Amino acid sequence: MAAAVDENMDLSQYKHRRHELSYSKLDEFRNGDIAWDITLKSADGKEIHAHKCVLASQSGYFESMFIGGFKETTQDVIQINDISGDVLKVVIDFMYTGELVTIEEDNVEEMLNAADMFQIEDIQNACLKYYTSVVHDKNCLEFKETADLRAITTLSEICLNYALQRFLHIAEHQSFLDADVTHIMQLLKSDDLCVTNEEPVYRAIMKWVKHDETNRKHLLPELLANIRLVFTSKEFLVEEVISDPLISSNPECSKIVKRVMVHFNYKYGDSLSKIITNAKPRTNTNRLTIDDMRRLRHYNCSDSPGYSERETIDLLDYFKEFDINHHFPQIEWNQYMNENNFLTRFSEVWRGINEGTTDDDDDDEESIG
Repeated sequence: MAAAVDENMDLSQYKHRRHELSYSKLDEFRNGDIAWDITLKSADGKEIHAHKCVLASQSGYFESMFIGGFKETTQDVIQINDISGDVLKVVIDFMYTGELVTIEEDNVEEMLNAADMFQIEDIQNACLKYYTSVVHDKNCLEFKETADLRAITTLSEICLNYALQRFLHIAEHQSFLDADVTHIMQLLKSDDLCVTNEEPVYRAIMKWVKHDETNRKHLLPELLANIRLVFTSKEFLVEEVISDPLISSNPECSKIVKRVMVHFNYKYGDSLSKIITNAKPRTNTNRLTIDDMRRLRHYNCSDSPGYSERETIDLLDYFKEFDINHHFPQIEWNQYMNENNFLTRFSEVWRGINEGTTDDDDDDEESIG
């Protein structure tokens, strides 16, 4: 036997070669109906012969079955439910040869079923690789549902990140309208939802609710609470949100909208408690909205130590870093700010005024009607 070993082959290569030859010979026996000791019967009645030792060595499922003292240990025929004969043959062939058929749309779900059932990680990884290579706007949420049901964390995270980045495009497809509320809520709650303001988010959610209004309208208060309406505009709130019968007829939704309207109606000198300061912008939210600019016009500005004049060209760069909803209740403008000094002599005084009034909101709230 030693003379048959290639002089250029090291021991590890030799062992690998012997391993391949052993499984190759067992595969020949299986295909030639020689020395097999178990028959697997698929859901559609197809019978496949195999060797218990091979199945147990390649699959945790079969290892437990044949070595764990279960009744199948002494059976000659084992029924495999929920797996078709074609897929069962592919899986058994893989156990013997290590070769796998091409994973594609027509077989990936059943292949993943079999891989999960038989606990074969290599086939699971092949299915995962296929899914990640074909994720797009139409199937992203469907793939995520599959991943969540099977606890495939990697695929679930890939699909979630894709959906967050492509939300506005995904919302145009039927798969979004058919998505489960848990996935919709997961998107809404994320700071990484890729939108510059919340108006298209609101429209997408209302479209989703109205797609199955009878069964979904009770979810609207929770959904609306996770849409960051403070990053819309007063005009949008009046023209699209308040005017929608689903919103106006729901007391919980009306309360949410009323609170945002009070925020938008804030005037200089009003109680600071009217301002919503805990609404966190998403990563891509435009921090300074048109309404914020209008609110700033009511304020004064003056020179302050440590701050140089800001020319007009620097103003936009400054506001990119300025979080109006975080800093707004902590600033006070001390000179009337007209268009000229706003654009050419922009300097500011920072000083906390958190000791401001805390009048009861309900006494001063304006009607949202």
